[in-house]
Amino acid sequence: MNIFVTYNQELFLIPIIIFGVLHIRAEYRNSIKQITVFKPLTVLFVIGVGLAGYSDLSTLYKPLIIAGLTASLFGDIMLMRPLNKFIFGLIGFFSAHILYAAAFMSANGFQGLNLDLIPYVLLGSILFLYLRPSLGRMKIPVLLYIGVIILMTWQAEILWQTMGTQKAGLALLGAILFCISDAVLSIRRFKVDFKLSQFLVLGTYYPAQILIAFSV
Repeated sequence: MNIFVTYNQELFLIPIIIFGVLHIRAEYRNSIKQITVFKPLTVLFVIGVGLAGYSDLSTLYKPLIIAGLTASLFGDIMLMRPLNKFIFGLIGFFSAHILYAAAFMSANGFQGLNLDLIPYVLLGSILFLYLRPSLGRMKIPVLLYIGVIILMTWQAEILWQTMGTQKAGLALLGAILFCISDAVLSIRRFKVDFKLSQFLVLGTYYPAQILIAFSV
């Protein structure tokens, strides 16, 4: 049964790669019509990966991951032009990170403070201090967002340490890539844009979501 499910999950990789590449190309060509088609399609197929999966971590793991992927889809749509509703996009991804963290915690409960949290807090603090002069009214929302993605990644690491399974490892790697994607996106939006920024954002975002979906 697990082999059959995994096989079904892998079938979704073909359209994900095709639509993901087309989306990235559309971004660099500034083709709004193509972006509005290929970006949601890519995430929809990532959701398909999660739906095709079978999780033995907990009964809540799969529905929470699916809910997180769906919240990410909402965030993606809000960030697309011509909508470009950044605060709603932020809310969408904030919700996604809470749902992912809840999924990771559903397997073995919330684990209290420990030394593993220190590197995440340190890196998050450095990023916030770097962005702070350019944030304006967004200081509190960005700080809260950094806090929730730290929580999500930290709990993914604890899940991997506790379970030691391949799927837990996929969840952790996906969470780390999500951190990188969000960090580059925040630098691009609030500090400085550069030629490879869009590629770095999407080139880590899509693998992050795929890995988290495959953890189901």
